[in-house]
Amino acid sequence: MGKIRHETKNLIFMAGTSEGASWAQEERPDSESGIQVTDLCVILEENMGRILDFFGLKELREKVTVKMYDSVEEYERHVIEFFGEYFDWMIADTFDGNINLLSYDRCRSTSSHQNMRREDYVKVIVHEFVHICQQCVNDDATGCEWFWEALATNLSGQTYNETALSCTGEQLQNAYSSMADGYAISYTLGKWMLARLPHQKILDYVKNPETLRRDTEEILRSAAGEYSPEV
Repeated sequence: MGKIRHETKNLIFMAGTSEGASWAQEERPDSESGIQVTDLCVILEENMGRILDFFGLKELREKVTVKMYDSVEEYERHVIEFFGEYFDWMIADTFDGNINLLSYDRCRSTSSHQNMRREDYVKVIVHEFVHICQQCVNDDATGCEWFWEALATNLSGQTYNETALSCTGEQLQNAYSSMADGYAISYTLGKWMLARLPHQKILDYVKNPETLRRDTEEILRSAAGEYSPEV
């Protein structure tokens, strides 16, 4: 089977690798994953409107390109090119302005995602689309990675175990990538922010990362004092 290219009004979905491995099937699902490229496009298109609205965007400047890798090694090379290093938990990114991700089967071949369900995989693509939209507003993520993941996890419908907010603002801003529970903290903070802060305030943080960096310690202190994770 050759490479797949499927195009819609808002998406260009490419499945295949430069090494010639096949990534996905457009007309019939892979026998193991049961995920069709066309189905993934439909689900992403269905979520676009509400996410664009959240960021105050009427439309995207150009179609979103989704690149699906069926080779962990090739995806690893892609990540290293932009990020400098690769970890087993890395399965998707928007480093180059596109949505890049491992195929469902390749995700399940990694130790970090071996129990991934199909519905979890679909949410990963929506998660990355949230990043695409935030990049369109302001792509400055320095010291704000926790906030980007707070929005992406919550707006994509992903769920993490809510956790105690015992870290410091300094850790959030300068050591987020090395925090073992970083995504759980982001998810918990994001859930609190979406419930407690006016939408315009959150959008102001998206537009003005410097303001977010200034307010991070206060946000963390307020959330830790007011929000108790559900048990």
